[in-house]
Amino acid sequence: MRIFYTLTAVAFLLMNLNCNTNNTDQAKEQEELYNQVMSVHDEVMPQMGELNAVTRDLKGLTELPDSVKINVSTVVTDLDNAHEGMMAWMSDFQTLDKMEGKSHEEIVAYLNEELAKVEAVKTNMLRSMAEGKSLLEQLKATK
Repeated sequence: MRIFYTLTAVAFLLMNLNCNTNNTDQAKEQEELYNQVMSVHDEVMPQMGELNAVTRDLKGLTELPDSVKINVSTVVTDLDNAHEGMMAWMSDFQTLDKMEGKSHEEIVAYLNEELAKVEAVKTNMLRSMAEGKSLLEQLKATK
C-alpha cells in the first residue's frame, strides 16, 4: 500500500510538472506573439504626427484647380482612413491580461488575427503618407 501511495504521488508530481512546463511554454508563446503585434504598432504609432501634418498641409491648400482638388480630396480621405484605422485598432485591441480565462488556442488565434490587422494598418498608413507627401511635393513644384 505504501508503494501505491508513493507511486501515485510521484505520478501526480510528474503530471503537475508537465502541466506547468506546458503553461510556461504557452505563456511564452503568447507573450512573444503579443510582442510582435506591439512591435508593429510601436513602429508606426510615432508616425501619426507626421500623418496628421501631411493631412493638415493638404487640407490647407485652397487655391487649386478643380481637377487637382479631386486628387487632393482622395488622398486626404486615404490619410483620414489610415488615421481612423489606427485609432479603431487601438480601441479594439485586447491586452493579454484581458484575455484571462481563454484557452491558449483562442489567445494565439486572436493575436495572429491582430497581427494581420495591425500590419494592414501599417501598410495603409505608410502608403497614404507616401501618396500625401508625393502630392505635396508635386504641388509645391508647380507653384
